[in-house]
Amino acid sequence: MSTTTESSAVADAPAAPRGPVATVSRLAIPLLGFFAGTQAADPIVGTNALVKASRALDMSAGTMALAASISTLALAATVMSTGLIADRVGRRRALMGALLLAMTGDVLTALAPSSAFFLLGRAVTGVGLGAVFCAAFAYLQVVTTPKSLAKSVGLFSAVGSITMILWSLVGGQLAGESWRLAFLLVPAACAVGFLAVPNLLPKVDKVEARGSDVLGQVLLALGVILFLYGASHAVKGLTRPDTLVGMLGGIALVVAFVAVEAKRGDRAFFPVAILRSPLFLGGIAAGVVYNFGMSVTLLQMADFWQYADRFTAATVSLGQMPYFLTGVVTALLVGRMISAGLAPRLVILGAGFVALAGTVWLLVVGPHSSYIAFVPALVLLGAGTTAGAIPYGSLILESIGERFKEWFGPVTSSRTTIGQFAYALGMSFSMVMVDRVTDGGVVSKLEKAGVPPSLTGGGLDQIAVYVHSGHDPSTALGRQAMAAAVPSYTGAFTTTMIASGFVMATVGVLGWWVLGRDPDASAV
Repeated sequence: MSTTTESSAVADAPAAPRGPVATVSRLAIPLLGFFAGTQAADPIVGTNALVKASRALDMSAGTMALAASISTLALAATVMSTGLIADRVGRRRALMGALLLAMTGDVLTALAPSSAFFLLGRAVTGVGLGAVFCAAFAYLQVVTTPKSLAKSVGLFSAVGSITMILWSLVGGQLAGESWRLAFLLVPAACAVGFLAVPNLLPKVDKVEARGSDVLGQVLLALGVILFLYGASHAVKGLTRPDTLVGMLGGIALVVAFVAVEAKRGDRAFFPVAILRSPLFLGGIAAGVVYNFGMSVTLLQMADFWQYADRFTAATVSLGQMPYFLTGVVTALLVGRMISAGLAPRLVILGAGFVALAGTVWLLVVGPHSSYIAFVPALVLLGAGTTAGAIPYGSLILESIGERFKEWFGPVTSSRTTIGQFAYALGMSFSMVMVDRVTDGGVVSKLEKAGVPPSLTGGGLDQIAVYVHSGHDPSTALGRQAMAAAVPSYTGAFTTTMIASGFVMATVGVLGWWVLGRDPDASAV
């Protein structure tokens, strides 16, 4: 069977930079999805290998925390700048360079003789894989037609999910044998992809970018880093300096970035006028449903199973499979349905309410519910959040048009930045809410049982020790607090999940509304 298909219709999409391409390989989109899945699997593999690596390299607690997040911070801070670079050097050349950079970073990590080299390697990997993902995503508009764009995004997402699942499972096994071996998995995948790129992906014309605006790039990078840093500390307290300074400072710098870019006009690094585009705003809404929902679901389900049901890490990974497998099927179906004429605004609206239905299902979950009770919720949440991923990608690509084609790289890369913000919000929102509701329930139950208010704090401290060490409390107060914690935590988990469901449904309604404001957008 031939691996190519005629692509003359691709020329109908003028926003995408391209060269004189006669044919596009049928394997192009699966290859791009492979790159996306490899990028998504890297932090999972890194987390699995970090415990052994931290012991071998004698990392302090602070260094270990930085090691867990540094690749994500580096990715989020540089991804829009690497999109600009891809415009100027050519997308295929940028993709191959990014693959080499990612390989170099994780090889350095695998060979690291000290924690400093480990951190450097993970940061380099983050920059490289961020550029890999964004180049792969931007390529979608080059290797498909406008009519089949949503279907291509669906295939891209489905292959990405399958690749992420596969690499995560393999990486977990390798981490059990050797943490250094585990960090060679992503370089091996990147090497295979590097060899495939020249054969499967067409050359793409360079984009005559309007401006680089170094100040704007720096403001955005610092704003993203600060916000993600603050969000990661939110569970320790919303009023703590590291949380407040991080999140509020990050937001302030991003606002400053928007203000600076607005003054730059046509010479801006990023066209802030696109923030008034219904297509772009609809894409943001879809991205919030997808990333916020995925963050809350995976984090809170994993925590509940480990702390309340005492699942092992391997069991948690298997338990999440219905969510991911449903997502694969949903991505393919929704992509085809949008390409066949279904309005993305209806998909976004439906995505929010299907996700809400998944969280409401959790009302049937009790402190000792079996795993089977969670499966319908996982299926509904997998379908709802992943449905949002398809218009999330296609609408941002379509929003570029002729008006913003000189900013092709930064705009397509902004998808990742938006996703990082939404994911961090889901993580911090759910962690803080679960923590506060659980503590309130435990304190209330202890006080009703006659425990003096001066001792309830000690009970909460012993619960915290259990959460971090896995060791059951040895004192009577600790055991009493744990007995109160299980039902309180279950209630907090359910309340948080349903509240998150209402957030996704509300955002879905907003996305449906904003796309309906533009007659052309509402019909897309």
